Amino acid sequence: MTNNRLQTLCNECEQMLHTWREPLAAKNIHTQQALLEIFKLDFEKIIHAMLEAHSRPAQQIVADFFHGQTEMLDELAPDFQDKRLYHLGFEVLEPLDLVLQGFDNWFGKARQLLGVNVQVSKILRFPASQAFQDRVGAYTEIMRIWIHMDQRTIMLELFDIHHPLHISPTASNGNNRLLQNLRLQSGYLPGHRRTMRQLFHADPIWHYALYVNTPDKVRNLHARFQTLVAQRPHYRLASANPIENKHDKSFHTKLINQNAQLEIEFVTQLH
Repeated sequence: MTNNRLQTLCNECEQMLHTWREPLAAKNIHTQQALLEIFKLDFEKIIHAMLEAHSRPAQQIVADFFHGQTEMLDELAPDFQDKRLYHLGFEVLEPLDLVLQGFDNWFGKARQLLGVNVQVSKILRFPASQAFQDRVGAYTEIMRIWIHMDQRTIMLELFDIHHPLHISPTASNGNNRLLQNLRLQSGYLPGHRRTMRQLFHADPIWHYALYVNTPDKVRNLHARFQTLVAQRPHYRLASANPIENKHDKSFHTKLINQNAQLEIEFVTQLH
């Protein structure tokens, strides 16, 4: 994040700490320095999530996730051939109201960094499912953001988990340098994969989401994954049953590869 952007944020931080006192205090954010740290971390996560959602094909994600599982790869590969990632989901540290307030500045900088037009086309905000809130142990809001980027629309799913944070004063040091030379237009993405691992390592709920066509497909995958988990204990289902979220009419199952520290959601929409 540039010095000018940080100075602008510094000038606004005192007012933000006053205006959003309760939600920030609930996250253990009481000072300008702590607020700046979460701004920097969220900005970096969003930029690299945009790159990942734009550049990683679904088939590659499946291949990485089920590496060495030939039977499972043979079953799933045809479903995701030539398909894109449906969304990438992760926790943001600041309240969603502050994310919305910072959109213009964030995406203006994203245009400069990536060398392409970046524009928000749609936003959907809703409570997380009860199963998700039970999993993280706190009330959680979700905001889906559809972003038109380089003649393609990608989707990010941001989680605002209402729990105290423990942010190191140097949590984002070192990563900002990698943002200086990102140029999507030229295909030059230095350090992106390494920085993704650094930024998302401490986020236990970040995941890839792949779209499937029907609720029956979700149910069948869940049943197939139950067999896989019994055979390969480093895989784990995120829930005992597929999850329906009535707020966004989604229906999904999630599988976790504990060795690779990866999670994939297989999701469809109920009509």
